[in-house]
Amino acid sequence: MKAYFDALYEPMEEKYGDWHGFNDMFVLNIVRDVVGEALGF
Repeated sequence: MKAYFDALYEPMEEKYGDWHGFNDMFVLNIVRDVVGEALGF
């Protein structure tokens, strides 16, 4: 999970890091992606 997070965070932070709420929403989006994969979405 940490490797997945690290691989996604750096490029996304460079591109969208200055957006309001980026850090708060990033974690929730990672959780959504992982749960979606587990459920087959």
